[in-house]
Amino acid sequence: MKATAEAVLPHSIETVFSCVADITRMPCWVNNFTAPRWVPRGDYSKQPTFMGKYKFNGRDYDLAIEVQALHPPSRLVLHSDTVPFAFTSQVDLQSHAGQTRIRYSIEAGSGNVVVKLFILIFGRVAKHMLRKQLEADLKVLSELLSRDSLRPSREASLLVAEQQFLNQA
Repeated sequence: MKATAEAVLPHSIETVFSCVADITRMPCWVNNFTAPRWVPRGDYSKQPTFMGKYKFNGRDYDLAIEVQALHPPSRLVLHSDTVPFAFTSQVDLQSHAGQTRIRYSIEAGSGNVVVKLFILIFGRVAKHMLRKQLEADLKVLSELLSRDSLRPSREASLLVAEQQFLNQA
């Protein structure tokens, strides 16, 4: 099941990308996601991975999320195989006269039979609910970017993790 939401944010593409590429800010705009932390790699030939918690039905689930693609300042692709919440999310950004068009997509599903059955039975409703959640996330992201206190968090940035990856490869 795939859902997509789009918005135009009144901020530069660099500002938007630096926020979405900072894992410490994800709980501020990604609904039900908390406690992000980097997984020590040791082997820098592997893609950067971080952990976080996803709240579903009143319970927290641990997620391992891998950075699949990082193309500053225009694309970020994250992937998790954590059952039953396997997903691939993609953020694509385009600059438009000092503003940024953001397209936020999530493809969800897993090998979990219960999740596949849920998607089969409630596909349209589930997809609609997921799209509405993505739209709400983008609205919260816009509000977050409008705050004066927004400052880069260098050590948490995916850009820093990717640079370490490239330097060691």
